Amino acid sequence: SQSLDPRVAPPVFQVGDSSSVGPTKLSVILSGFEFYQMFGTRNKAVRMLMVGAGLAQMRAEFNSGDVELSGVNSGDGLYVSAGAGLERFFFGSWAWDLSGRYYSVFRDGKANHNLQVALGVISYFSY
Repeated sequence: SQSLDPRVAPPVFQVGDSSSVGPTKLSVILSGFEFYQMFGTRNKAVRMLMVGAGLAQMRAEFNSGDVELSGVNSGDGLYVSAGAGLERFFFGSWAWDLSGRYYSVFRDGKANHNLQVALGVISYFSY
């Protein structure tokens, strides 16, 4: 889930004045599948490529306290993703993870683009 603030602050809300209603936050939830191809799995540094697709659900919150689930500022769409990454193992099954992902969300015939870079720690456990 991602939350985004509007680029332009909404006006001060006045009860009964519909022109004073404006969005304060947009939430996006991506639900889908990602497929990974790993390379060099017997080395300390494992490389990977990924592709994915799924459903994008957007919800807008307004300064009036209302929440819009389907409308001009919200609704459902589709997304596709692609990315690449590197995992560097430093202790047993613990590794540093560096990855980049590109998302394209399609809604109302338009595409919104998002690029993310992540750095973190990952561990693989087995039973």
